[in-house]
Amino acid sequence: MHLHLLCCVPQVSIYHDTWNDWLYIEWEGEITLPVAQRACAELARCTLTRPYARVLNNNTSLTGVGLEVGAWLAFHFMPHLPLAGVRHMAWVCSPELAGLTLIKTVMNWLPRLEATIFTDVEDAVSWLIQRRDSLHQPAARTPAAQAKLQDVLAALERAASVHAA
Repeated sequence: MHLHLLCCVPQVSIYHDTWNDWLYIEWEGEITLPVAQRACAELARCTLTRPYARVLNNNTSLTGVGLEVGAWLAFHFMPHLPLAGVRHMAWVCSPELAGLTLIKTVMNWLPRLEATIFTDVEDAVSWLIQRRDSLHQPAARTPAAQAKLQDVLAALERAASVHAA
């Protein structure tokens, strides 16, 4: 991987892997709802200027996830990933992470998104590389889709500011 840092907020770093042309998201520590909301707002901001069809989400350095985080992700953030252009997500989790079952359940709810959970970054990378063959150049977003994505970002930012206060 050849990583270019796009954004760094507490406990989350978001990169563009320029060799593989995907987003790489690295989480660490304890993830609370305010942390997740702020990070997801930044992730949405990263997708405003260009779509990323593939995402490698690395949770191997997490020490814990608040129970409310999974529900919030499932209902308020992840359903918007296809709008942002995401079509394939490799989610790398530590097998010891509490809540792994919840993550698997959330992943199964996602429409129009091929998502798989891994316990090893190398396996996730290999899986995402294989998905490159099924991709064609993403179409430019329509003005309506871009406006909707901007509305989603505004809602995410409001949610993050409410919990940060």
